[in-house]
Amino acid sequence: MLASVGPLRAADLAGAYSVEGQNAGDQRLYRGELTITPIGQVYRVVWRIGNGENVGTGIVQNDMLAVVYVQQGKAGIALYEVRRDGVLSGTWTIHGTQNVGSETLTPKNRT
Repeated sequence: MLASVGPLRAADLAGAYSVEGQNAGDQRLYRGELTITPIGQVYRVVWRIGNGENVGTGIVQNDMLAVVYVQQGKAGIALYEVRRDGVLSGTWTIHGTQNVGSETLTPKNRT
């Protein structure tokens, strides 16, 4: 179990990430990019996987980021643990499915 990183600030999550994931159900691997932008008390989260783009809205509680999004007309939810090294590790699903995918978000070139 990972230790809590303490209260997160908007700047702690803001930025660009590399995405590595595994699809729910068929277990296919995928890669892409993601950006997190603070907007007031919430976060705008944008995934770019292949030619597709999904946009979501996230909130933070302790060391967890929860994001709702729409993918091909269906609602989805993702839940990430924010690790001490800045990597976000989580799972996701889409409404109406019985499977859970996984995803790791690695910060790109933080200064």
